[in-house]
Amino acid sequence: MKLSKYFPKKVETKKDREITLRLPKLGDHIEMQRFINDLVIEDVPILKNEKIGIADEKKYLDGLLKDIKNKKTINIFAFNNKKLIANTSVKAGIFKSKHIGNLGISIDKNFRNEGLGYLLMKEVLCLAENHLKLKKVTLAVMESNLNGINLYLKTGFKEYGRLPGALYYRGKYVNEILMYKAFDNTIHP
Repeated sequence: MKLSKYFPKKVETKKDREITLRLPKLGDHIEMQRFINDLVIEDVPILKNEKIGIADEKKYLDGLLKDIKNKKTINIFAFNNKKLIANTSVKAGIFKSKHIGNLGISIDKNFRNEGLGYLLMKEVLCLAENHLKLKKVTLAVMESNLNGINLYLKTGFKEYGRLPGALYYRGKYVNEILMYKAFDNTIHP
């Protein structure tokens, strides 16, 4: 499966806004830094809570591009015009867990509740199964992130555990919900 035959592609949100889905490329580190730092400032319920410098973001992008080329990661960016407004990825595990990936997704506050998360999840899960050849995908989500939890349930994820007080968020310890999705060709309980 060649990723270049699938991307870039145009999609529309429920508010009829045109979005371009594409893979990361050289030079994206500037928009990536702005995007993640905006999420940190907003204090969204994600793991990252510190701003990232441009040199660190460039180093991260270089590693990401290498991992995509080596089929260790799939990452899809969503752009509205030239602004990065969403990012989703699945990173394959290593050694005895290389058949399992870990998913992350973030969406700009001005583009939430428009169906973009669902579109991105469908795309990245399809590629995780068919391009990375994964059998399962896992994720962790803050218990208070109801929109995220609903999205994950809608795309076939199931809860398999909770870690009490796993994260310190907005002045208190919050629980983390652990979820997984097994692809149809996987043996699972």
